[in-house]
Amino acid sequence: MLVVLLEVFSTMPEASVTEYELVETPAEAPITVIASFFTAQDNIQSPIGLMIINKTDHLVVIDWDRCALILPDGRSERVIHVGVRYREKAAPQAPTPIPPSAEVEEAIWPSNFIRWRSGYGNTSGGWGEDPIRVSPGDVIKLYLTWETGGQGASGSWAYKYTPSLF
Repeated sequence: MLVVLLEVFSTMPEASVTEYELVETPAEAPITVIASFFTAQDNIQSPIGLMIINKTDHLVVIDWDRCALILPDGRSERVIHVGVRYREKAAPQAPTPIPPSAEVEEAIWPSNFIRWRSGYGNTSGGWGEDPIRVSPGDVIKLYLTWETGGQGASGSWAYKYTPSLF
């Protein structure tokens, strides 16, 4: 078993440890994906961090317009990645090239979970992320599509939410 991320939240009344266990990876994928989640009070609070590592001697290109996040309830959500302005969340996205034996850091969020919030008082408002609700035992899947050597392929990585208190 691989624990993807371990975080301690000391600002909450009870400290909690949040673990996301990698429970599924695609066979023969040319990339390794390590995900990190900031979860508090059973909500993923901010964009999901990704470290994508090219395991090959060829360029791998991630096609973000053909990628999705599958939520615990089974809904498939289009994702946007780093560099996409929230106000352009429905626009086509630039792909991410990953050179041979290199790694890139990305962050993703479901585009339908990004909203404009009106300001209160002296604030003018702004774009923000709605949290993703998770319960113990829930699985979140990341579906990625890539191209390498002129061939397209895709695969899923699944992460199981297993919080614990100490």
